[in-house]
Amino acid sequence: WVFGNKVVKVDSNDVMTAIGTLNTSTGRCWLACTDYHLIVVDGADGFYYDGTTFAVLGGGFPASPTHVIATGFYFLVNNSGTGDIYQSNFAPNLAAVPTTWAVTVYANAEARPDFLPAIWATNREVWLLGEYTTEIYYNAGAQLTSTTSEFVFLPMNGGVIDWGIEAKYSITAHGSSMFWVGRQEGGTGQIVMTKGFAVDPISTPDIDYQLSQMTAIDDAFSFTYLQAGHAFVVFTFPTGDKTFVYDITTGTWHERKSYGMGRHRAAGHCYFNNFHYVGDFSNPSLYTWDLKTYTDNGDEIERIRRAPILHKKNLLIQHDSLIVEMQGGVGLTADERTVATGTAYSYSAGTISGLTFTSPYEIGGVLEDDEFTDDSTGGSATVSVVGSATLTASSGATGMDGGAFTVKRATPPMMMI
Repeated sequence: WVFGNKVVKVDSNDVMTAIGTLNTSTGRCWLACTDYHLIVVDGADGFYYDGTTFAVLGGGFPASPTHVIATGFYFLVNNSGTGDIYQSNFAPNLAAVPTTWAVTVYANAEARPDFLPAIWATNREVWLLGEYTTEIYYNAGAQLTSTTSEFVFLPMNGGVIDWGIEAKYSITAHGSSMFWVGRQEGGTGQIVMTKGFAVDPISTPDIDYQLSQMTAIDDAFSFTYLQAGHAFVVFTFPTGDKTFVYDITTGTWHERKSYGMGRHRAAGHCYFNNFHYVGDFSNPSLYTWDLKTYTDNGDEIERIRRAPILHKKNLLIQHDSLIVEMQGGVGLTADERTVATGTAYSYSAGTISGLTFTSPYEIGGVLEDDEFTDDSTGGSATVSVVGSATLTASSGATGMDGGAFTVKRATPPMMMI
């Protein structure tokens, strides 16, 4: 994972260790690895890691690398703002470090004179995703030595597709299919999926319209994961503050959001050690994505279900009754309901002030109707108003002595119709 400017590895015991430092701390990064080596690019530099050494790549390494892929023991890197793709030396073992990047060992996506925002490797093929077209290359070289003086990948006959990529970090894949936010010469703003060498839009007219209303969609990113028998591809649009999720298994769409946001906070995903991990875009936190956890790190998960429109030739329909079937939830445990803790406070005439929160909690995490409890006495109050530095409690507050405290989210009632 990359947190800020730190590249971090996580072992099977969930122990995180920083293995290197980047020269940048903002923007997205791209990683690719073989059995022996890892390369990280951040738009300005490239770095390699062999299990011991973490170092910047120099020599003929491109100046603006945004994407790196590994295939056939070669690494390939694009150079943003150009149509070029560069190739490393052949690195089939740990001793053959992929640090040789010659300025003459490259290719140019020549089907159209457009730039090359992204590259991807799938089924031993290399996809070069340009602004308006995509070209497919294959490995045509003999892998005999640890160095090479020629670019060993060649364009595939008929491997030119009239779909480009609008958001360079939106490219992802599940199985043999790839997904990205695509565009053509006639317009932009559709999410597409590959089937073999065919590229087809999968976004609905409603999603296409929402994308057209955003001020920018080129900052979108995506990832895929498989859980409970369903494969999902998640597209987040930071500027548009939206997250759209495509269920590949059923071919249906839904939206996701984190509490208080328009988008979901997950910024990336990996499956490791039998756990789904996601990173938080707003802070250096790593979470497990678990269907048996009913909050987002303590925040409520908002769920909205909309029924389809029912009509009869545009005439009014009268219904005598409505039955809603639902499966009851399990509720939240005390730990899951905790939103803040602290060591001291003052209480007088319904006002709670002078709060000393324990890290990482603060008053901004407390909401109206939360339960404020004194840990030593058990005295409690219901929060009615949250101020910038104080809380207003209900008049029924009793047994408050100003010691350690806990604030828990009130258990919402279940509504039945």
